[in-house]
Amino acid sequence: MAEIKLKHIYKDYNQDVRAVSDFNLDIHDGEFIVLVGPSGCGKSTTLRMIAGLEDISSGEFLIDGLLQNDLHPKDRDIAMVFQNYALYPTMTVYENLAFGLKMRQEKSATIQARVKEVANILGIEDLLDRKPAELSGGQRQRVALGRAIVREAKVFLMDEPLSNLDAKLRFHMRSEISKLHRRLKATTIYVTHDQTEAMSMASRIVVMNQGLIQQIGTPKEIYLKPNNIFVGQFIGSPAMNFLELSKVDRKWTLAGQAINLPKEIDRQLFIAGQDGYHPIVVGLRPEDVHLEANPSQDQLQLSMTLTNAELMGSETLLYLENQDYQVIAKVQSMEDFESDQELTIWINYDKLHFFNHDTGLRIPVDMTQDSLAQIKALKGNREEGQDESNLHL
Repeated sequence: MAEIKLKHIYKDYNQDVRAVSDFNLDIHDGEFIVLVGPSGCGKSTTLRMIAGLEDISSGEFLIDGLLQNDLHPKDRDIAMVFQNYALYPTMTVYENLAFGLKMRQEKSATIQARVKEVANILGIEDLLDRKPAELSGGQRQRVALGRAIVREAKVFLMDEPLSNLDAKLRFHMRSEISKLHRRLKATTIYVTHDQTEAMSMASRIVVMNQGLIQQIGTPKEIYLKPNNIFVGQFIGSPAMNFLELSKVDRKWTLAGQAINLPKEIDRQLFIAGQDGYHPIVVGLRPEDVHLEANPSQDQLQLSMTLTNAELMGSETLLYLENQDYQVIAKVQSMEDFESDQELTIWINYDKLHFFNHDTGLRIPVDMTQDSLAQIKALKGNREEGQDESNLHL
């Protein structure tokens, strides 16, 4: 297949409109890369620059080490699946699948064999004589995928291909595309605004906002360690909760409530340059917020008032408030909750995410055994009178 490099890619529509800014990404052979972000973040523009449908204002785009910037789209050996399927309405499914191969003047026997193979892979052998108007949305999407696959291109591009399908069919087609990728091992770039699609399908995710890359990583890396507040809020459903943490006279306050923050976290915030006198933003994933009785002293506790409860099957979403702060908790319970109920919630300290209030960037606070060992070493050095200014986690 192909390895792709995007180096310092910019897209300017005019002096006042910059759609993509300093986009850098190396894509390995066979990877499934998902570009995700809100509408207008530049993800589709980036995909169209790769396809050759938009000019690159500056930067370099390479496939297998060869510069592609000035190549015509048909010369880039790229196949694209569009949001609206882009099937020829007057052609049968067979003719739609065969069209690209005919344009390349492939032999008739080769075209027949290739179309039959792809139809078998996608389970559309019985649809070859039909026209697009006679197909369901899911069937049209399979044909659109087949038309890309049949070309055996180096790179597959997919621009929100599932956005026109209903929720049940989207769930099914996510699985089908993932299985197809594992079978073909094709280098694929997929664009979506749906973070569920990104989390469930990607080898690596590229989170974008306002034309800039916010974070690149595996779904697990991005979910567990978001680079900034935007990523923490965008990835995850329901979104991450954010509360203000501050320290005055050596006393910590979270969401307006006095708390005892573990010395390990206190030390790491100090080393990271967060003295606590400037507010810190703490992120809580809804599934990390618990209600079970008798929390231990090793867990953060907050008093909240329940304002609403939504039963989601085996889970319940609880909407909680305290002063001006709101928290959503996702609990494994079918219990009947009452509004205005006073509840004590608790969270394990190692599940807290810390962000700089001013920049929004993640503060590296780590509660793993390795980090705790380092902190103990720092404490030992302090007791021995060593200078901490040269010690870093």
